[in-house]
Amino acid sequence: MNYYPPAVKGYSYAAEIWCPPCLIGRLIREGRAAPAVRDMMPEDVLDQVAEASGIDRTQEWRFDSDDFPKVITSASVHANCTYGGGCLHRCGQCGQPLGAVLCFPAAA
Repeated sequence: MNYYPPAVKGYSYAAEIWCPPCLIGRLIREGRAAPAVRDMMPEDVLDQVAEASGIDRTQEWRFDSDDFPKVITSASVHANCTYGGGCLHRCGQCGQPLGAVLCFPAAA
């Protein structure tokens, strides 16, 4: 399938925001992915898990993020921030920033 969304920064899954390495770890712990996938690109891993689960990742509106991860792109990372805010979205597991970019410059 090789579905590669533009500028993937993270994932929304099971009521949490995940960076790619933490998400892959979760899928391994859940038994949905084998430990060997740690050396693969996250999108390739998700393609395999989706195929095994009968999920079409190109149609995200057909599944819930509680059932399968949905992508968070660079455009959506900052969609809900307010001007002058300095919001920095982070992985809910490890705390690493998604994209490590402030939404807007902080007010001087």
